Amino acid sequence: MKKKISLILSLIMLFSSFSIMSFADTVYSVKSLENSYVSSSEDLSILDSKIDKAEEDMRIARASSSGTNKRLNVKDEDDDDYDYKVIESDRRTIYQNPLEKNKALSDLYNEKISAVNNLKLQADKDFYNYKNLVEKEALETQKLEVAKKDLDASKSKLDLGLITDTDYHNAEVAHFNQELSLQNVRYELGKSRRSINNSLNRPLDTEISLMNFAFPTLKYEVEDLDKLVEEVLTDNFTIDSMNAELDITKTNLWITRKYSGTAGKYQTRRDLENSVNKQIFDINDKKAELELKLRSDYSDILSANEDIEISTNKRKIAELNFNIAQSQFDNGLISKIDFDKKKNEFESAKIDYNQALINYYVKVQEFKIYIENSKTTYPEEERFIRIEDFSLIGF
Repeated sequence: MKKKISLILSLIMLFSSFSIMSFADTVYSVKSLENSYVSSSEDLSILDSKIDKAEEDMRIARASSSGTNKRLNVKDEDDDDYDYKVIESDRRTIYQNPLEKNKALSDLYNEKISAVNNLKLQADKDFYNYKNLVEKEALETQKLEVAKKDLDASKSKLDLGLITDTDYHNAEVAHFNQELSLQNVRYELGKSRRSINNSLNRPLDTEISLMNFAFPTLKYEVEDLDKLVEEVLTDNFTIDSMNAELDITKTNLWITRKYSGTAGKYQTRRDLENSVNKQIFDINDKKAELELKLRSDYSDILSANEDIEISTNKRKIAELNFNIAQSQFDNGLISKIDFDKKKNEFESAKIDYNQALINYYVKVQEFKIYIENSKTTYPEEERFIRIEDFSLIGF
């Protein structure tokens, strides 16, 4: 029995190792990582199921409004969880407002578009940041080697009485701080690796393999920000969704006015009128909020572009210092340790420059995706109705 259990455990471990090896063999480009994030998302699968249910609800609502399905299975009027409206007090007719179902379906579809865009952006951020962390780990390892050589040289000088105890202590502190710096980078790298694997539904410690690439150097500029703001607010999912809610409230108000004797499920006409006024105020307030966000986010893009310019200048200075150190080392004017320090400073400046490129790229993509996500999209026109096309059939 023990042999069987041992054999089973061995097979499980062997299968797991093969699985991890097969995962590790996958080499990702930016696009393939984006697609893998999307295909591995459980949240998107749940959204697809909700969309299927909303489409069925929309079909029933259309039938209800056209009179072809006036008498469905009647539910208890005290069941608050059931979505229906009693139109006439002397007839138990279920009516499902197509505007409400239309809004629910549109909301879900736009939620899916936003989710896909956000997943792709997250994949981009993870891809570039992981690559930069890998390079940063290599640099911090080199710095630690230099710090160790510097510490050893300081110990020799201390033994010869060429430096003070304080000088040696400073070298010890520098070495210790470099060890901490390397640990922090490795911690961030491990956290990034686990996050990527989690998004891919893979074992968390699976190694990540990325294709060789150049960091993004795109340039983004809005010629007319005022025009862009106006366009975004004109075709905006959030605003359209709030307007759809307003249309529903206006429809209910119309019903209440027409059927003043309608029983208890409706608000009073005055409550609905107040609700209409509040919704109009909220829509205008939301427009102001969205405009402020657009202008603020674009300002962040401009600031990120300035950071690239600063990083570019620092990289040029570090490269110049490295070239000077190279010449001095070749001519025996400086030690190998001093040369390595200048070399590491140059590598550090390049990594900082790459990080500035990543930050700018992310800011631009977030801005563009926010605009894209804000649009109201109708996947198939026949699935949806609009308030101007809607007549209160059967009233």
